[in-house]
Amino acid sequence: MKTVLFDLMVSQPVAGSKFHGGGEYVKTVFQKLCLDYLSNIRLIVFYDPKRYLDDWIYEIIRKNRIITYEVHDYSEVRKIPEFSDVNVFFAGLMTGLRTLNFPSNTKVIGVYHGFRSLELPIEKTAPLYENTIKGKVKVYTKLLMGRYYYNRKYKDMKGLISKCTYIVGVSEHSGYAAQVFFPDFPMDKIKVYYSPPKYIETVPGIDEIKKEKFVLMLGGNRWGKNIYRGILALDGLFSKRKMDEYNVRIVGGIPRDILRKIKNKDRFISLDYLSTENLEKTYKACDIFFYPTLNEGFGYPPLEAMKYGTTCVISAVNSLPEIYKDSVYYCNPYDISEMQGRLLQAAENKIPEIAISKHVKYIGDKQRKDLENLCKLIADPTGFSNENERGYKNADNTKNNPLLLVRGGRAA
Repeated sequence: MKTVLFDLMVSQPVAGSKFHGGGEYVKTVFQKLCLDYLSNIRLIVFYDPKRYLDDWIYEIIRKNRIITYEVHDYSEVRKIPEFSDVNVFFAGLMTGLRTLNFPSNTKVIGVYHGFRSLELPIEKTAPLYENTIKGKVKVYTKLLMGRYYYNRKYKDMKGLISKCTYIVGVSEHSGYAAQVFFPDFPMDKIKVYYSPPKYIETVPGIDEIKKEKFVLMLGGNRWGKNIYRGILALDGLFSKRKMDEYNVRIVGGIPRDILRKIKNKDRFISLDYLSTENLEKTYKACDIFFYPTLNEGFGYPPLEAMKYGTTCVISAVNSLPEIYKDSVYYCNPYDISEMQGRLLQAAENKIPEIAISKHVKYIGDKQRKDLENLCKLIADPTGFSNENERGYKNADNTKNNPLLLVRGGRAA
């Protein structure tokens, strides 16, 4: 029976976000292992007792008598008594690998959820999302020092990947991106498994929620989600007396500099943090889900809205066309007029709910199958060669990497 050390710390709040996509991914994998694989593996987990962890996870740990260690940072992980004898270390986010070095007998499985820091290290609208002088200075510095910032991120990511036996991407896009950015990593050690469906507890009264005439957007405080250009598109439509019956609700708030630029302020409602229950109700109630994101490794949010039959307008970038195919309307997230056209189309010509439902089922079936395959890999990672198990040496290839050229804050 193999011993698996599982990092639950990456499922806890990070950078002010109580819930985040990578964390929800980790929780789902943990739940699946506990449901179906405890007879095959000896599972050990660690987390930070000072940070939030879902009650249902505590309950799974208690019910299954899982060996648990409380740590406050990754330096303490090495002090776990079983650390040197662990067969598999699972990192659902690779951040923890930065300060950990593993014995040669440990197989490290690291998940990367995309390469935004390499594909889109910074963007010219980013300063608008900062409400403090310190934050703006930091962003402007990144814009001015694009090449240096990119090179630093590249070396950091290369260092994390060099510690892995297998790396797992969450979409075909991310799988091929790994080959582009890290061509020395063995192709047979790059696995692609779609992000699993999120675990959502039953929401009381969800069936009674009816559709309302509002457009929902997420990530108001994150420049990568591109709400600034999305707001310009919607605000412009309102000024043209289009979509008169609609308002807009933005989860994550509206940064001050962006709010100042809105002409029809009364049509935009700023929502800060929403609990899982309230977010699900908002997904159910919205008439259009608008997601003009600039970069995605997988892209959970449209699926979360589509499970309620909602018509979505989303960016045609990265993994999104692969995941959503013809079940949504696509737009160029840098083109205001194109976004306006797709929003009008979504308002006047809804995608049939049966088509949306069919695609949600298709993706869900693949997600569940891929989750099973990922858990099998964690429980019994086979097919390793004795030579070069860690993939490749962490050499500095930045001088020869053609993707290091950065123009205007975007990787060329």
